[in-house]
Formats: sequence, structure tokens, C-alpha cells
Amino acid sequence: MSDRNNFELRKEAEELMDKLTLDEKIGMIHGAELFRTAPVERLGIPALTMSDGPMGVRQEFEPASWKSVGNHDDYVTYLPCNSALAATWNRRLAELTGEVLGAEARGRGKDVILGPGVNIKRSPLCGRNFEYFSEDPFLTKEMAVPYIKEVGCGGVCEAFCRQ
Repeated sequence: MSDRNNFELRKEAEELMDKLTLDEKIGMIHGAELFRTAPVERLGIPALTMSDGPMGVRQEFEPASWKSVGNHDDYVTYLPCNSALAATWNRRLAELTGEVLGAEARGRGKDVILGPGVNIKRSPLCGRNFEYFSEDPFLTKEMAVPYIKEVGCGGVCEAFCRQ
């Protein structure tokens, strides 16, 4: 993307921000229901739909509770946790994992995946260590980069594919 395009996009974003009310801005960052932001229909800004979990796209929940909506066809692939994936040192496997996650998220109408956890394991007491690739920064980078690029190419964040 050229500098001119970046300038134009920034200008357009700033103009849009000036048009938003405080309540609309809060709705876009705070959320309107479980895993969904509030849309701003008057400005053509849709709600963002998210999915939690780097090991697979979650089932669909009711808007304000963790109760399943009960779809009988609510199937996705549950993938190995990131620490298990990193233990393979297999970059191609990381790509394939990201590809599956991205395709399934897009297929289920998700705009954002709240993962992967690209943090460094620092303490065995951390309850989210399974979401992180490794305590080694080099291994984390080697596995996270192909994983994230393929999630993006699955349509969840298409900016990765343009680079």
C-alpha cells in the first residue's frame, strides 16, 4: 500500500471518528453482547463478531450468556493447543493450523479471532500457558508467524495477505 493510500485511509478514519458520538465509540470497544461489538448503522459501520480460543472456533452462544444456542450442526475442528504445536517445531504444521482456524472462522462469520496467544511463558503458574507457543522467543516467532499469516489468509484479517 502506498503512502498516499495510507494518508487517505488515515484521513477517512479521522473524519469518521469525528462523526461518532461517545456512546457509539464505547459500543465499538466495549461490546454489545457476548463476542460482538455494537454496530453504528447510521455511518455504515457493522458489528464485529469475534471468537475466543486459538484451538478452534467456539460454538454459538446466546447474545448475553454462555448458554449454547443449541445448533445441531455447530461443528468445527478442535486443534492442538499452541504449546503442543510448538513442541513439533514444524512451521508447515503451524501454517496448516492457522489455515484451518482462519477458514473455519470466516465460514462461521467471525471477523476477529481472540488468539493466538503470542506471549512468552514466564511462570508455570500462568493459567494460559497452553495458549502460548513457548518460553523460547525464537521458537515462538518461528511458529507464530506462519500461523498468523495463514489465519489472515483464511479471510479473518485479509491485511496479512496483502503484504
